[in-house]
Amino acid sequence: MNKNRDNEVYLEGLATFGVVFTQIFPGTKRTTRTWDRFEDLHDKRSGSRLDLAHEWLRQGYGVGYLLRGGLSAVDADDHTTVQRIAAFEDSDGYLCFPKVVTPSGGIHAHFQHPPTLDLTRVKNHICHPVEDGVKVPWDFKLNTRTMLMAPGTVMPKGVYQAGIWLPPPILDIRDLAPELEIFKPEGKPFLIDQRPHQARVIRAMSYLKHRAPVSIEGQRRRKALRAVAEHLVVDLDLDPSLAFHLMTETKPGKDRQGNPVVHVAWNERCLNAAGKPAPWSDDALWQALEDAVDAVPIHGVLLHQAAEEKEFARWGCAAFIDMLTYLPEPKGDIQITKDALFGEFLTFSGVKEEAFEKCELGIEINHAIAQGRLPFLEDARTSSERFYRGMDKHTLRIAMDTYEQRQKAHAPAS
Repeated sequence: MNKNRDNEVYLEGLATFGVVFTQIFPGTKRTTRTWDRFEDLHDKRSGSRLDLAHEWLRQGYGVGYLLRGGLSAVDADDHTTVQRIAAFEDSDGYLCFPKVVTPSGGIHAHFQHPPTLDLTRVKNHICHPVEDGVKVPWDFKLNTRTMLMAPGTVMPKGVYQAGIWLPPPILDIRDLAPELEIFKPEGKPFLIDQRPHQARVIRAMSYLKHRAPVSIEGQRRRKALRAVAEHLVVDLDLDPSLAFHLMTETKPGKDRQGNPVVHVAWNERCLNAAGKPAPWSDDALWQALEDAVDAVPIHGVLLHQAAEEKEFARWGCAAFIDMLTYLPEPKGDIQITKDALFGEFLTFSGVKEEAFEKCELGIEINHAIAQGRLPFLEDARTSSERFYRGMDKHTLRIAMDTYEQRQKAHAPAS
C-alpha cells in the first residue's frame, strides 16, 4: 500500500468540494498566515489550491483546510467513538465514510450535509457534546469557519494518514448522534468590529496587553478564557489560528520611555491558585477558540443595543425638530435654556439620556435654524448660560399640542 499516494488521492477528493487549503507551521496547528489570505489565494484560482498543498507538504510544512461545498467531518478522539462510527457503518450496510487516521489514533470521518439543510443556521463546530449527562469525546466540524488537518501533515505524535477516498455519504449527522444540537441558538442580535483587518489585529494586541481578564484558578478561570476567546474570534472577527498566535506570543518591545521590555503573552500570565504561572495547554486554547466561533458575544450584543438606541434617538430628534416647526410667533422676549430644552426633548421622544448628547441636539437645532425651518429661534448665550431666544415652555406646549393634532389627523384609519 502506497501511503503517500493515498494521501495525494485524498487531497484530490477534498479539492473536488472546493476546500480552502492552508499552510501550517511544522508540528503545530497554527497557520502561517491568516485564513483570509488563503481564501484570497483560493479565490484567485476559483478553486482549491491543490498545487500549493502538495508544495507545502514537500517543504515540510503541514496542511490544513477550511470546509466548503457542504463537506463536513466527525473528529473521533478515542477508540470508543471510532468504534461507534464503525458500528454505525455496519448497521447501514451501504454507508461508508472516507477517513483520515489522526496521530492520536482517532479518525476524521467525512460526510455531506443533505441539500435541504439550511447551512446558514448550522453551527461551525461542536466539541465533546453531552449525551445522557456525559461528554462524548468527538468533535463535529459542520460548517465553513472551522479547520481540519489534511492527510500527510506531520505532528509530534505522528502523521495524519489517509484511508481510501470514497464519495462522502449524504447524511443527517443526527442519525449518528441523535442528541446533537446542530443549529445555532436563536440568540440576541449582535454587532462585530467592521474596521480593516490590520486595525482589528492592533486592537486585539492592545486588548490582550491591557484589558483582557487574566485566567486565574479559583476565580472563574475558564470563564475568563471563554471571554477572551469570544472577544477575539467574534467581536474582532479574527480567525482562531491568528487569535491563538496573539494569545501565546511573547515578544520584545519598548515601554513609553523607549526602554526595551518583553511583552509577555496573555496565556503566560495565567495563574494557578498560588499565584504561579499556569498557562492553558494548546488543546485547551484551540477548543476555546473553536467553541467561540458560534458564540453570541456579550460585548457585541451591547453594541447592537447601543446602535439601536442611537438610531431611535436620531428618529426622536428628527420628530422633535418637526414639532418645533409649529412654534407660534413669539410675543415679547422669551427664552428657554438649553438644559431645559434637552429635558423636554427626552420627555417628548422617550430617548435615554445616555443615547444622545445635549450637544448633538444643539447641532441639529442650529442646522434647522440655518435652513430656515425654525424662523423664530435664535441661538444665544450669556457668560453664565446658553439658551434659545424665541420660545419658552408655554409656546413649546402649544407646538407639541399642534404637532400631536396633526399627527392624529394624518394617521391612517384603523
